[in-house]
Amino acid sequence: MSTTYTTQMIALGLAIALALPVQAKADGDAGKGPRYSFEDMDANGDGRIVAEEMQAFRADRFSRSDSNGDGALSLEEMTARASARGGKRAARMLERHDANGDGKLTLAEMQARGDGRMFDRADADGDGAVSRDEFEAMRKALKGRHSGKDDG
Repeated sequence: MSTTYTTQMIALGLAIALALPVQAKADGDAGKGPRYSFEDMDANGDGRIVAEEMQAFRADRFSRSDSNGDGALSLEEMTARASARGGKRAARMLERHDANGDGKLTLAEMQARGDGRMFDRADADGDGAVSRDEFEAMRKALKGRHSGKDDG
């Protein structure tokens, strides 16, 4: 597996994982932060999310979260739009991924950890792209994994 492919797969996994606690929806997820839709990530609208689209989505999301433009996310930047629940997840993420111990995460640090397993899990049919059904199945699995935890 190439380094570029691995990096892109990690980016998808992180984007899906971070998308869960970030955007509120009217379906009972209020207070859990924004959620990004399949369409948000499917940049070319072809009904499939490929690694390049995920990498671009992740980089854009990272740069929008980097409010001071220093190329790294502090805990405050990571939790600026998230609920308390998201803040606890952000703190755990910072603890796991902050390789140099500076209290911030660069995009490189976020991508360095992991091997693309989440993308591979999302891409259930192994065709190198995540379909809408695969995306929703991964979202549901992640939501179920976090639903019983006392995060907030």
